[in-house]
Amino acid sequence: MLTPLGGGTIGDPLQRGVDVITTAWLQDKTNEINDTAQADHKETYGARIQQLREVGQD
Repeated sequence: MLTPLGGGTIGDPLQRGVDVITTAWLQDKTNEINDTAQADHKETYGARIQQLREVGQD
């Protein structure tokens, strides 16, 4: 969107900057989502193992 500004001489570098910032933000959010999901999976796995142990004791 910014590339056409100033015939591309101003807009192109601006667009590249926006792209870099957007890419970094997206990577940060992706890492955050993956970390949360991994923690949730570990918690669920631990709970299921405990349930299996309890069923095995009956």
